[in-house]
Parts: sequence; C-alpha cells; structure tokens
Amino acid sequence: MKMMKGVAAAMNSPSPSYATVYEDPRIMLKHQSLMQDYEELYKETEVKKRKLQMMRQKKLTLMAEVRFLRRRYKFLTQNKSKKAPMERSSVQPQNLAAASKKFKEGKRAIVEIMLLLDHQFRVLI
Repeated sequence: MKMMKGVAAAMNSPSPSYATVYEDPRIMLKHQSLMQDYEELYKETEVKKRKLQMMRQKKLTLMAEVRFLRRRYKFLTQNKSKKAPMERSSVQPQNLAAASKKFKEGKRAIVEIMLLLDHQFRVLI
C-alpha cells in the first residue's frame, strides 16, 4: 500500500493533546483574549437584538398612531364640510371667527403631529 508523503508525515508525528497546547502561556493568553472578545461581541449582539425589537415595536405603534390620525383627520374634514352650512346660519360672526381660529389651530396641531410621526416612522425604516 502506497502512501502520500504528507499523510505519512502526519501519521508519524505525535498529535499535540489539549493539555500540552494550553501549557504554552502565549496560547493560553491568546485563547483567553479570543474568548473575552467573543463574549463581548455576543453581549453587544444581544443588546442590539433587544434594541431592534424595541424599535420594531415602536415603529408598529407609530404606524398605528399615524393610521388613526389620518382617519381622524379625514373624518373631521368630512364632518366639518357636512356641518358647515347648518352652523353658519345659527352662529354669530364673532363666534364664527373664534371657532374658525380654534379649528385651524387644532387642524394645524394634527397636521404637525402627523408630520412628526411620519418623520419618525421614516427614520425607523
């Protein structure tokens, strides 16, 4: 039976056992260093996984809020257009101006909130 030179050399040389490998202080130090690096990276990965999960949950919450605010805004604008002709006849001019101003402020606040949430949503993506 004919063997290759590399195989014969490997079979003849004694294989180092783990005990003899770890007796060398340089190898032990290298092993400890690599284990420490691994543990640190593992912890960082776990922290990032948790943070990613929290961000996904926050994204879902923001998406739900945006959906709600868009529906609410649509409802309020449709509702205002239906009620506007009836209210104009019964409301005094000075009260109408005050009510209009309050409505515009409320509408502006809703739009600002929607824009803010939309911006945060885009940042999360």
